[in-house]
Amino acid sequence: ADVDQIFVDGGFSNNPVFMHLLAAAYPNKKVFAATLSQASSLGAAMAIHTHWNTQPIANQLIQLKQYFY
Repeated sequence: ADVDQIFVDGGFSNNPVFMHLLAAAYPNKKVFAATLSQASSLGAAMAIHTHWNTQPIANQLIQLKQYFY
């Protein structure tokens, strides 16, 4: 499958040098850092949300910062 976006979370998402190097290594991809350090955990919770919670998912739980080459 073609990938056109790269999302990074955890410690490396807070490292601007790494993020800029990643964007430079993949100039044809959009590279994003999650502002939430455990975005993968949030994504997993959102995937099963309807199975354990009847409330709607809140808007803007996570923000992304795009890095450019």
